[in-house]
Amino acid sequence: MKNLLVRSLLAALLIGPLVTFVIGVGRMRLIREYQPGISESEMKAYENRTVAEFEAYLQSRQVQLTHYQSLRELMRHPFYWQGLARASTAPCIAVFLGCVIVGKSERRYVSETTRAP
Repeated sequence: MKNLLVRSLLAALLIGPLVTFVIGVGRMRLIREYQPGISESEMKAYENRTVAEFEAYLQSRQVQLTHYQSLRELMRHPFYWQGLARASTAPCIAVFLGCVIVGKSERRYVSETTRAP
């Protein structure tokens, strides 16, 4: 039984975060950056103008990153890894429970088939 729990825990700790990471990469939206970055004086210059003018100004400087660049940018921040750890708890628990249930039922089946009639 102890061996089953250790194997189930190991499988859960490997598969749970991996599944969460793959799903997160698949759902990731593209990041937009502003090149060059917007300074404080530029923000103050657009304080008295309309929103439409400011949006047009921002769109002229906007650069959309690729999926790879967006992922690389996100992975630099600790909040990404904290969110990944938080989101992977449910898949880890599900994989652990699934492994324990399948392992117990398999042991029960093997013990029933090996009994002498």
